[in-house]
Amino acid sequence: MEKNDKKNIKNSNKHKDVSEASELLNQETKLDNSNIETDDSKVDADNKNLVEKLQNEIEDYICVAKRIKAEFDNYRKRNENIIEKTKEDAIDKVILDFIEINDSIDAALSMIKDETSQKGVELIKKQFTTILDKYEVEEINPINKPFNPELHDAIMQEENENQSGYVTQVFKKGYLKNKKVIRYAIVKVAI
Repeated sequence: MEKNDKKNIKNSNKHKDVSEASELLNQETKLDNSNIETDDSKVDADNKNLVEKLQNEIEDYICVAKRIKAEFDNYRKRNENIIEKTKEDAIDKVILDFIEINDSIDAALSMIKDETSQKGVELIKKQFTTILDKYEVEEINPINKPFNPELHDAIMQEENENQSGYVTQVFKKGYLKNKKVIRYAIVKVAI
């Protein structure tokens, strides 16, 4: 019986050792898990801060991108306006050159006595008039009309009580393009 008792004691000790070891293992696991939970909460807090920081950076970049887009749109519109104005100014200069030629044609017409030559020059004059009409250029012919400083440039005056304040002579016709003066009429005004 002694052998069995020893065996039982040994097995009992083994069970005791195994249960103690199992209990120790459980305690260590709990400690490890609590460390993990603590680390997880720390990681979660760090991740949350990082996510907030990144979201703020994204919002900042979006604001910068929107500002740059708006500035570029303004730049593009401003340049379109500048290009359009430059184009209009260039057209106006060319039209003024045509108007000078038109003035020369008018002077030539007043001097030509030959009817055939006059008809030929009148055809040229008609071509110029067609071009001016195409670009919406209107002639300002202020003869016997009230003087208007927005349309006329007076270079001479004459005494005439009956026509006081009226244009009595036109030295150079004025022209409007799209209702804007591109050349003032050079006139003599009665006072």
